[in-house]
Amino acid sequence: AAERTALNFLQRMSGIATLTRRYVDAVAMCDKALALDPDYWPVYVTLGINCLRTGDNARGRRFIDRLAGWSVKAGGIFLFAIPLAAVQVGLRWACSRTISM
Repeated sequence: AAERTALNFLQRMSGIATLTRRYVDAVAMCDKALALDPDYWPVYVTLGINCLRTGDNARGRRFIDRLAGWSVKAGGIFLFAIPLAAVQVGLRWACSRTISM
């Protein structure tokens, strides 16, 4: 029984490490996309979400706030209003929790 528990624990930790690596890779790719076209707003959505996932809350908030600012300048409701609302809800949740490892 202890062997099975240890294997389950190791599998879970491996899954978490794999997801974290993928999020870090996504942030790196989005940084490259942002360098090519700073006005491409989907990059800000992806960067904000993935920065929050990797624990870089300050950077994630900056990208999401910048995206929200663009929405206001454009007249409020954009095509991404619904995903933005979902991100803001996730941001509130992420900022209200402390993640300990």
